[in-house]
Order: sequence, then C-alpha cells, then structure tokens
Amino acid sequence: YFALGSYMKAQYLKKDMVHNLDLYVRAELFYDYMKPRNMSWSDPSQSSYRPADGETWKALGQKGWLQRRIFETDFDFELKTDYRFSSFLSANLAINMKWDTDFSGMSHRRGHWQLYQMAGLQFYLSMPR
Repeated sequence: YFALGSYMKAQYLKKDMVHNLDLYVRAELFYDYMKPRNMSWSDPSQSSYRPADGETWKALGQKGWLQRRIFETDFDFELKTDYRFSSFLSANLAINMKWDTDFSGMSHRRGHWQLYQMAGLQFYLSMPR
C-alpha cells in the first residue's frame, strides 16, 4: 500500500535521568492525503469507516474540518525505560500506543486504540578476545 502524506516524528532520550535509569520517548504522526477520500464524509455508504458503538455517522460528519483531520491522522507513541543494575544486568519496560483508522480490530469497526507493553531482563556477556 503506497501512501502519500505528511509525517512528523519527535523523540527524546534522557540518559541517567536518575542514577542508571534511561528514558526514551517517541511520538509519530502520519496523515494520508488519500484518507479523506476513503473516509467519504459526504457519502457514508461509500466509506470504509464504521462509527463506534453509540456514535452516529451524522455526528461525526458535523465535526469541523480540523477535528475530522485529527481523527484521520495516525498516531504512534512509545515510552521505554531501561534500568542498569550492574554492568551485566538491566531491566526494561516499554509501552506503545497507536491510533489508526485503517485498523478494524476485533469488532470490525474503524479507529481503535492499540496498546501493548513489554517488560524484560537483559544479561550482557562479554567474550574474551
């Protein structure tokens, strides 16, 4: 799938935020220029989007131009921490959140938050030369 659009990325890395604790934050936004055509605000029967439970197409269509564009924008946010216990052991935790109207999810409607997390331990081994 080829998409022409606008892309913006912001990231932040803070080493030794607290003694031996690193923080990494990343946010990405992508707006597909073809998505308004796929959303078809003027003719809901032509749209691939399905409103959420309790939400009507008419209510979505009455939103302003900017609110609709924000709704159509894909969002990806990641937060990672890494704590070093020693030179050979560290623990990490990561959380990632995504919003994408192209993702249909389990209930077959468009526009879901996706959330996943990861936790782990790392062991560092150094090989003698």
